[in-house]
Amino acid sequence: MSIIQKLWKKEEVTQEVSVITQTDKQGVRSSDKVATSQPFYKHPKILLIDIKDDSEKILKAARFNVESGSFGTPYKVEQAAGYIPVAVDVELPNYEEQEIVVIDLHPKKTSEKIPTTNIMEGNNGFYGKCNYGVIDPRPIAALSARSAFDKILSRNGVFIIFANSPSITEIVLASNNSSYGFNIHEDKFSIWSFLTPLNIGNFQTKSTNGSELTVEIQNASLERLMKRYLDKTTFTCTLFPTENINHRREVISYSNRSLESWFVIAKNRGSIKSCGNRKMIKK
Repeated sequence: MSIIQKLWKKEEVTQEVSVITQTDKQGVRSSDKVATSQPFYKHPKILLIDIKDDSEKILKAARFNVESGSFGTPYKVEQAAGYIPVAVDVELPNYEEQEIVVIDLHPKKTSEKIPTTNIMEGNNGFYGKCNYGVIDPRPIAALSARSAFDKILSRNGVFIIFANSPSITEIVLASNNSSYGFNIHEDKFSIWSFLTPLNIGNFQTKSTNGSELTVEIQNASLERLMKRYLDKTTFTCTLFPTENINHRREVISYSNRSLESWFVIAKNRGSIKSCGNRKMIKK
């Protein structure tokens, strides 16, 4: 069964991406090899996206209701200045019903195999720029899930995000035809597009690598948990919200969020306002 997620409609032309359920791919996923048994805990429903360790196996062994999915895999292309259609391979089983979503934004190993896809001449579609020799389709997949993930968040769902710098691939919505050439209609697509509060403009990321973190949250239980793993923790970027400043140069709010909506859990020692590599997003 396939769920067709409509991504964009402009001038009555719709770009569609097929979100494949786990049952559509038999014998190809590592999770299919995990011993299956009915979960003892029906709730919460947990979705792991691009998690690369044994988390699914461990949670299933503990009989939690957990499934795994993916936003896709970057793939190599011939390095050039132009754009080519983006091939999207999204796998998000039962993603609209989940209650806890765990996402690792660090990309998988870049594939050497170049998938093929075509966009009919004159139609709007997603194109990726080839200037780095890599196409990362994940921003499109993230956008495809946003409507459902926003609903999960509004129902007090929880998102745990292992952060990473934005994708290097420039993704655009464009049309291409022999009469008018290549026309870009929209170019604001990000790997963080899976939640509206994380839209470009609401917060910023900065590429910063390191391992020295300090715990900032004033919660004894969470502080003990964080410190337990602090020595083994590394980060690849820092996060900070877009600030709204008053005439006294004081921060009065964050973009479209209140001042109290951001809670710093950990901070790298070289930054005064970063939120570290591990961040839980709540309404």
